[in-house]
Amino acid sequence: KNSSIGENTILDSNVHIYHLSRIGNNCHFHSGCVIGSDGYGYVTVNNEHHKIPQIGNVLIGNMVEMGANCTIDRGTIGATVIGDGCKFDNNIHIAHNVKLDRGCLLTAHVSIAGSSNIGEFCVFGGQSGVGDHVNIGKRAIFAAKSGVTKSLAGGKIYAGMPAREIGEKNKRDAVYTGLNILKKRILKIEQNLKIS
Repeated sequence: KNSSIGENTILDSNVHIYHLSRIGNNCHFHSGCVIGSDGYGYVTVNNEHHKIPQIGNVLIGNMVEMGANCTIDRGTIGATVIGDGCKFDNNIHIAHNVKLDRGCLLTAHVSIAGSSNIGEFCVFGGQSGVGDHVNIGKRAIFAAKSGVTKSLAGGKIYAGMPAREIGEKNKRDAVYTGLNILKKRILKIEQNLKIS
């Protein structure tokens, strides 16, 4: 009800579009995509979980492509927004009230939690995740399995959990590897002392 789909937009089999959704021109949604399902929102009172009504919608720009089984939640209030030219791999989840600026690339199993704002032309490697209410600057790149727990500047490459600039992440990994080597050397010295 009250949804619109732009010109030359292709919907493959079993694509589901909920009410109030707005989809632009020249988009392609592969099988199993769900556009405008309820966001995940509950309030707990006296140990009972009560659903918060999700009364917003989804706005998708032009030239957006989504792989199979992507899910875009409607806003709680207001809109979840996918900018022009975004390209999604399979199994992407965008939560309620996320704003994804134009030209972003998301590979398999990326999830972005509610009310986060992603700048234009950001790139997310497979199984990356973004926490809620996070702001990411434009043209940030996230290596596979990165976990974004706080707002981060654009124009940099990040990796790890929590996500750090990749140079810092590599230094930390090198320190850990060095400590492991040192531990083995100490154990060997201790064994030699016991023998003697």
